Amino acid sequence: MPRRILTLTRRDYFSDRRARISISRTPRQFPMGQHRHEFFEIAVVLSGGGIHVTGGFRHRLEAGDVLFLDPHRAHGYEEPQGLNLLNILIRDDALARFGRELAHRPGYHALFRLGPAARGKERGAGGFTQRVRLSPRELEQIEEWATRIEEGEKPFGVRTRTRSRLLEEAYLALIVDMLSRKYGQTRGRGEAPASPSGSGTAPPRLHVRLGRVLSWIEANLAQPIRLADLAARAGMSERTFHRAFRAATGTSPHAYVAKSRLTRAAERLADPASDESISETAQGCGFTDSNYFSRAFLRFSGKTPKAYRAAQRKARRSPH
Repeated sequence: MPRRILTLTRRDYFSDRRARISISRTPRQFPMGQHRHEFFEIAVVLSGGGIHVTGGFRHRLEAGDVLFLDPHRAHGYEEPQGLNLLNILIRDDALARFGRELAHRPGYHALFRLGPAARGKERGAGGFTQRVRLSPRELEQIEEWATRIEEGEKPFGVRTRTRSRLLEEAYLALIVDMLSRKYGQTRGRGEAPASPSGSGTAPPRLHVRLGRVLSWIEANLAQPIRLADLAARAGMSERTFHRAFRAATGTSPHAYVAKSRLTRAAERLADPASDESISETAQGCGFTDSNYFSRAFLRFSGKTPKAYRAAQRKARRSPH
């Protein structure tokens, strides 16, 4: 009978229900069986070593190693030797907020969008690829930013607490940006060809290549986006690109673009500083027909664009 995998919940690690980020330190990590979380985890090895286990893959840890663990990945630690871990815990909605600012980083997409979609496909020689190695200076910088986040977690008044959350997210954005750049630099060298079958492992270099495509999509949602253009940017035939894209993201390029446009529209509709019309929002997100946009948005959110904007702005004004 297979051993049941423990799931670590949000309420065990986040100070309150509104918290999006939490820092957890384990100065002396003991052996720990494979487990999952209800949040994204960035595990940073500050010192010591051991063996990281995820699925059927095992690899040795050293100071400076950083692991990226999405909520669905089971992992654990064996043979720890003074293993000192800094764990940065992030709710999915916090990552979504950074996606817009960091969309130009191919490494961001490779780590936080393509990596989770491709879990379970790393049985080949590449093994667990969602990791990087930091230099001593980079490691020191990451720890300093994490300390700043910890300072913001201390109890404050409501107004000060709101300000501290903004600072926490700013420091987390710096961390995610550094790690995304690092991953893009180290994994993006020497492009590897895509698997023609689309069913095998997406190697990390391919993830970075596809990440560049996702970055371009995010920056050009208002423009017509054709499969041929995306395939050309990836350096693949349309057929190979379509298969590689689906294998890495879990969806087709067309569906990905449509969801990205609707997500961007939801953000613009919820912006209290915006006075643009529904038609202007539609056009700004790549929808040439505002009636089609309204129908698509209703299926996407359960509300019409007008009702969604009113509900979001009312929620922002509410003290609760």
